[in-house]
Amino acid sequence: MGNTAFYGIMSGGGTYLANKFLISKLGTDAAGNDTPNGMWLRNIVRLFSGAVATFFWPGSIGAAVNGAMMYPLSSEFDQWWMRQGPATPAGPTHADLSDIEAELDDVLDGMDY
Repeated sequence: MGNTAFYGIMSGGGTYLANKFLISKLGTDAAGNDTPNGMWLRNIVRLFSGAVATFFWPGSIGAAVNGAMMYPLSSEFDQWWMRQGPATPAGPTHADLSDIEAELDDVLDGMDY
């Protein structure tokens, strides 16, 4: 029970506070918006923090801190990947629309009203 409380406070609580009040502020402007490389900076700091934790606290506590750092890292990467769009806009081109319009005119001309 003591180990569970200690690990929960150290890995969960400590990591939450570090992410909330320190790491999440890195790479943002005064309005709180991301700078061009802000997401990369924050996640490099998270990886480095996890590595430092496993170096100074080998065993369960270091692994717990490292694991707790991975949730915000993976969440932020997921949000970044969702914002990435295709290199070119998807959809029909003007030539495609002209062909479709011509086919539609042919179909409508052949219909009995």
